[in-house]
Amino acid sequence: MPLFKSKPKIIDAEQFLDPANPPRGVRRVFQDLPFVITAQKMEVRVKIGEWIVDEGDGVHFYPIADAIFRGPKGYDPLDIQDVVDTEKEQ
Repeated sequence: MPLFKSKPKIIDAEQFLDPANPPRGVRRVFQDLPFVITAQKMEVRVKIGEWIVDEGDGVHFYPIADAIFRGPKGYDPLDIQDVVDTEKEQ
């Protein structure tokens, strides 16, 4: 079976730290429980500390636990040189 590796990608994400000032995409309904709506139109509950990631359309989002987001296979902060390098690869 052939082997594959994922391409590096740039994501738009913000950590959910303050319920009074939630990141873009976080909504609240019954009992003020925060959630996001995914591309599959599912309401997914989010917790303080999770990262809220834009699915790329600016309308749908998904949460990633902080430990996974910052883990060895997670994400690093982006600097301008990363953007230049990514554009060269495309």
